[in-house]
Amino acid sequence: MDGHLLLGKDGNAGEIGHIIAENKYNFPCRCKKGYGHWEACASGNNLVRFFDFWLNKNGIKQKFNFSEAKDIFNAASKKNQTALKFLDEVGGIGARAVSNIIVAYNPELITIGGSVALNNPEFILNPIKKYAEHYLATPEIKITPLGDDLILFGAAACVFWPPR
Repeated sequence: MDGHLLLGKDGNAGEIGHIIAENKYNFPCRCKKGYGHWEACASGNNLVRFFDFWLNKNGIKQKFNFSEAKDIFNAASKKNQTALKFLDEVGGIGARAVSNIIVAYNPELITIGGSVALNNPEFILNPIKKYAEHYLATPEIKITPLGDDLILFGAAACVFWPPR
């Protein structure tokens, strides 16, 4: 912000994975400090857990043997209607998180990263753009061009910013 890395009072500013983006299911986050966090519902490590929870909450008795997030995306790519409906729900959750970011920070650009988004941009980006609420002018929203190196750039920014 204004040429400075925004860290917040305890260095936790920007932990957007813990934005409350879901309140329909109140899905518990693995941080054990809240429910409905974006990360809990949409990260690669949590997606299968949320899928199983979502199936149960929606009374869907169809059996799936998904052990990784990619299993859900493979099913969706094969037009499995349950997987498609679930990913649309996850996209709506992502859109709520993005809407919160827009209201809180009014950015000109939002980039989405992580292995789930990098490997499945059509299932992640399209619903976010479709469902994001437009309280303010919507910024450009795209998948990060930094790929898997995104985390390294963030770590470097924490070490080398601000320039000395």
